[in-house]
This record gives sequence, C-alpha cells and structure tokens, in this order.
Amino acid sequence: MNRLNGKTARLKEEVTLVSIEDNGVLLDVSRRCYYDLNDTAAFLLKLMEQNQDAESLLGQVLAEFNVAEETARRDIADFTAELVTKDLLNTGDGNIDRGRAARVKRGVKPYRSPVLAYQKELIVADATPTPTRP
Repeated sequence: MNRLNGKTARLKEEVTLVSIEDNGVLLDVSRRCYYDLNDTAAFLLKLMEQNQDAESLLGQVLAEFNVAEETARRDIADFTAELVTKDLLNTGDGNIDRGRAARVKRGVKPYRSPVLAYQKELIVADATPTPTRP
C-alpha cells in the first residue's frame, strides 16, 4: 500500500462524502463535480475519515468483505493512488489509528473492487433573491 505506508489519509476540505445506503457520492465543490462510489469505495472513504493507516484499512476490508488479502491490498493501493492523482485526498503524518487491523475471519459481504466513477459537473444555482419592485 505504497501511498499510505505509515501515513494517514484524509479527504481534502472541499471534498464531501455523502453516504447513500451502502454506496456513496463524493462531492468536489471546488471543481463542481461529483463521483459515484460503489459500496467498497464508500466503506474505504468512511474509514479514511477516521485516520486509519493502510494495514487498518486492509483489516477492516477483510473483516467486512469476502475477498482475498492480496486482492484487497492491491485494490486499496490502486484506489488510494487514484484519489491522490485526482487531488481528492491529503496524505500525511498524524495520529494513526492502528487498533483496527486485527483480522479474525473473512467477512461475508460480496466484494467489488472500489470504484470512483466521475459523473458530471454540478449545476450551481444562484440563491440570491431578486429585488422586488414597489
């Protein structure tokens, strides 16, 4: 997990994660666009908001989903790299939560590789009231 080795990951301030059932949407206000997230991507981003390092992310994915460790490790690294490339994620040193990496058994939820699917530009309307004439 090359991008997160010993580092924390946090969404940039202008990026907002919106959860919709198991899936989610990532709103990038500064670029006025959004990304659809599948269940795995939304799960990972929720964990990243909790300052977890790469091994903790891996442990949580393995506990939640029915996936081979090597597949999950590769997918987390690829997904993190994509978030950094799209300038949606800050990585850095910080207080890392290492307490969640324990893996007792493999999860039962079906696994899909995390997907960050660009959708389109957000339409932003002007909410300024128009003056009324007397």
